[in-house]
Amino acid sequence: MSKGGQPKTVALHSYKGGTGKTQIAANLALIWALKGRNVCLLDYDFRAPSIGTLFGFDDNPFWINDYMMGRCEIDQALVDVQAQLHSGGKLLLGLANPSIKAAEEMIGQNEKVQLRSLRRTIEAKKSLSSKFGIDYIVIDTSPGPQYSSLNAVFASDILLVVMKRDKADIMGTSRMLDDIYNRSPGEKRILVNMLPPELDPSSVRAELEKRLRVPVIGIVPCYCDVSAVGGEALFALERPRHGFVETLRNISEESIFRIDR
Repeated sequence: MSKGGQPKTVALHSYKGGTGKTQIAANLALIWALKGRNVCLLDYDFRAPSIGTLFGFDDNPFWINDYMMGRCEIDQALVDVQAQLHSGGKLLLGLANPSIKAAEEMIGQNEKVQLRSLRRTIEAKKSLSSKFGIDYIVIDTSPGPQYSSLNAVFASDILLVVMKRDKADIMGTSRMLDDIYNRSPGEKRILVNMLPPELDPSSVRAELEKRLRVPVIGIVPCYCDVSAVGGEALFALERPRHGFVETLRNISEESIFRIDR
């Protein structure tokens, strides 16, 4: 357990879509659970939720949307998938409602409701610790400056900014750092995904750290098979020796994620 008895909350965000953020979030959560940690994976991508699809759930009595809107408690909005792991720690999923109507409800909230959602996120951290002994909360988010994403960013202990090494992403991430990320209280790290094989990882790391002034925690090479079936396969479960999983496993062991039992 992290200091103070609170779970360590890791939010994954990106300037734009298509960075592979959801696949990274799901597999990091799986890696920690398979190591025996208790993990809760929350889907805050209310515009285009996909965690449920990855784990094979398309219907739920309550969604994380319902928790945010005060229609249920956090434990009612969770799905326990520990049995799928066959061993290891607890893995709970808080899934977002995939319906268009639900997305419109979440996107169209006023400032007062947005602030309540931030309080609900903070309250969830306490409940997940006291009721389930959760060690890590991993939050997948919508790209860009969506309020639900910013709630996750500001409630997190660690912000992983997932990006590709391209001009648009570098410029957009730089703006997000200036306007949003640097106002959040948590630690910040860059995670580069889908790096083309012709680029040298060491040079890319040096370039981004100099320009963005944030440490690069890891660089994930571009794997064609991950890109092809990334939305349908949980590599940490199905192909645990895959290079994609090995890279994420190394990232998951970085000292910034260390917790105390």
